[in-house]
Amino acid sequence: MKKLLLATMGLTVLMYTGAALAEQAEWRSWPLGQRFTVGISAFRPKIDTKVSLTAGPIQGTIDFEQNLGLDDTESVPLANLRWRFFKRHTFRIDYFDLDRSGAGLAPVDIRLCPNGVCSPPLPIDWPVNSFIDVKALNFGYDYSIIFNEKLEWSIGLGLSLQDFTLGLLTDDPLDPGTPIDVESDFVAPLPTIATTFSYAFTDKWILDLSFNWLDVDVDLDNSGKFDGRILAFDGGIRWQTWEHVGFALKYTAYDLEIDVDDGDDFAGVVDYRYRGPRFGVNIYF
Repeated sequence: MKKLLLATMGLTVLMYTGAALAEQAEWRSWPLGQRFTVGISAFRPKIDTKVSLTAGPIQGTIDFEQNLGLDDTESVPLANLRWRFFKRHTFRIDYFDLDRSGAGLAPVDIRLCPNGVCSPPLPIDWPVNSFIDVKALNFGYDYSIIFNEKLEWSIGLGLSLQDFTLGLLTDDPLDPGTPIDVESDFVAPLPTIATTFSYAFTDKWILDLSFNWLDVDVDLDNSGKFDGRILAFDGGIRWQTWEHVGFALKYTAYDLEIDVDDGDDFAGVVDYRYRGPRFGVNIYF
């Protein structure tokens, strides 16, 4: 009896292990079943950047593209990683760095405050050099509610780290020839809710759609406040040309509005938008 019980248990374990391996082999062969995906894209967005700052080294309302000569289109690399660590569980990372500079004329009521000491407002049409550096690092976890050979629909949570640095350089209107160089920066860690949808028309042609959303209002420890809103969309077609290499043509849109009051260091509204096409190469393994 004991031998029969042990034999039955052993057979059960073998059958379970075989079924698990068969299931893994099955979904790994699906068009949507890659375990690791590494992608790099050429992204060319149209950009719109407006700030209205009331405290910190830079104060005033500025449209950087219209007022200060920053290009409203730019080509930048965008990198991403997808790791399906279990059948229905996926971890993702996206990163890009958008660094721009330009020269223009000051609109009304820009004040520069180096070392906490504010100068009088710059004269209208006073020459100003400017730059903006935005680094975006996005993390996310997705759970696939539906996942089969043709279709995947998932929901997930994410964290978007937006690192903004704004800088202005001009001559002191009260002492022409003496430069004033100021920077204002902040990092915004923003949680997001995501949903993604993928459909395999064939083994090689796949439609991908992704939406991310956030609307949060937080009181800070120093009696300040933080309001943030994100709307993001990414969608397009993947062509899995070979077993381990494919291409993608997609459209990416990102709208970010942040209202921050962090005391004397930074206070104001940042409205930042970019949207445009991207073409990329994916490596699967």
